[in-house]
Amino acid sequence: MNGAADARIRAVFAGGEGLRKRALDALDVDAGGAKGDRHYGRNDARALLVVPRTDYDAIQEAGIALRDGDLGENLVVDGLPSALPAGTRLRIGDVVLEVTGDCTVCASLSVIDPRLPKLAYRRRGVYVRVRYGGPLRPGDRVRIVGEPVHPEPVPTRAAGGPPPAAPDAA
Repeated sequence: MNGAADARIRAVFAGGEGLRKRALDALDVDAGGAKGDRHYGRNDARALLVVPRTDYDAIQEAGIALRDGDLGENLVVDGLPSALPAGTRLRIGDVVLEVTGDCTVCASLSVIDPRLPKLAYRRRGVYVRVRYGGPLRPGDRVRIVGEPVHPEPVPTRAAGGPPPAAPDAA
């Protein structure tokens, strides 16, 4: 995966009331997420929400005016590809993050605009686990340093894939 050669943090957010979080000069992150954030310590697999700026741009092209932070994210990143697969690792200075999955669209987005939940589908960023904590600031370089072992889901019979191979009869 070579899509983040010039990726940089555009803005960092934590705390706040409702969906929108406060813009900050820096975040201190650890396994619990962003210290001072209302979601801190709730779920280590969803410690931070990272939204590529291209996701915002796609929504704005549809006519919805958004400001960074309106989607409830902790980081907005310029130059980061959308829809990073689970298991992708990101390095920002000494901080290492691991993508755990897409952020699902929730009904709270309709408060901003009734069209937003549909437009934000698969454009709401990704949740990450903090593997190694530290400070994050706007302007910090973001690098993809590890790809998932299985970038695509392994098909299963329940998901419509082929049935498992029969054991050898010896």
